[in-house]
Amino acid sequence: LNFFKGWKFLIVTFELFQNKNQSAIFVFLGEGEDKSKIENYIIEKKLSDRIFLKGRVNHEKLSEYLNAADLFVMGSYAEGWSTSLVEAVACATPICTTNFSSARELVFDGINGFVTNDRNERTFSENMRKAILLPKNKLMKKALDIKKLSVTKLKEDLLNSWNINL
Repeated sequence: LNFFKGWKFLIVTFELFQNKNQSAIFVFLGEGEDKSKIENYIIEKKLSDRIFLKGRVNHEKLSEYLNAADLFVMGSYAEGWSTSLVEAVACATPICTTNFSSARELVFDGINGFVTNDRNERTFSENMRKAILLPKNKLMKKALDIKKLSVTKLKEDLLNSWNINL
């Protein structure tokens, strides 16, 4: 949780989103140097009953959160290959994200989520609304596609292509 993850942008977009989705809650997972800034901003925005910081969670708990979520959001300014995004795709959770290096390779507009090119809060909030309405069959197809890229599958493919039997 730091500036480059776009936490302030996400809180503003959530505030817009929850105006039309009264029961929405937002859960931040992870740790970082901006944790106290985020807590203070949530209090300032009077969203303490809607936004929760859960801290770092193990992989098993992460998959529980992703499978329970109606939406995964990411507001990063920059990323490398985003493991978080891959995990969300693999769990067939709809995604709304800003456009950073690996976003367009993992998120396909109208299929498993939406990538917002600019940092316009209203556009992002609208894309959040559209993402939660995506059909589950499209999300599942992308989840199955991403499994083809798993480490286990890679090992199997390499061994087969090299004709190595272990």
